[in-house]
Amino acid sequence: MSGTEGNWYFDFPNQNGVHYIYTVAPAIRVGQTITMHFAVTGKGNFVPTEGTATARVRLFLQQRGDTLTAQESYKRWWSVAYVELHEGEFTLTASLSPDQ
Repeated sequence: MSGTEGNWYFDFPNQNGVHYIYTVAPAIRVGQTITMHFAVTGKGNFVPTEGTATARVRLFLQQRGDTLTAQESYKRWWSVAYVELHEGEFTLTASLSPDQ
């Protein structure tokens, strides 16, 4: 990723390869709301990573030090809310709670 705080961007590669985009988050707490604003400019072929659903973006939190190899899912949280990927501007908001 390139850019400055609050104004990050990246270019999608011409081949499969972008599954997670991440940055260190400030201190967070249960019940807090997180909002992400982003835009997709230009046309592309967005492919889902599994199943037949459309390619989507979800908010994702990961416990520091987790390598994504542990079986304990409590080290990770994905939002229920999502945005389907296509050209346009988007806002994705989720409350940090177990049901969201």
